[in-house]
This record gives sequence, structure tokens and C-alpha cells, in this order.
Amino acid sequence: MSSTIALPIETFSPPNEVKERLHKTALQRLSVLNKALPLFLFIHRLQIFFIFYRFGKEDK
Repeated sequence: MSSTIALPIETFSPPNEVKERLHKTALQRLSVLNKALPLFLFIHRLQIFFIFYRFGKEDK
């Protein structure tokens, strides 16, 4: 007959400090993405505007 030993879940999970640090890092990355997205969209819209502007000048 085999016997198993039940280990507490804390044995395998990282300490709370590590979890908090990981969450903080993830939030910082998300914050950077939130700041970069409007800039990316602005540049993309400028490119589209200049493409249409250039085609409009060629037709005249």
C-alpha cells in the first residue's frame, strides 16, 4: 500500500513578494503600451493622410 504525503500549496507557489513584483512589472508594461498606442495611431493616420494627399495632387 502506498502512502502519499499532502504538502501545503505554499510549498510550490512563490512567496507573495514575488507575486506582487510580477504583477507590478506586468502593470508597468501595460502602462507603456497604453502610452505608445495613441502615438502609433497618430503616426499611422498621418501616413494615411499623406498618401491620400499625394494621390490627390497627382490627379490635378
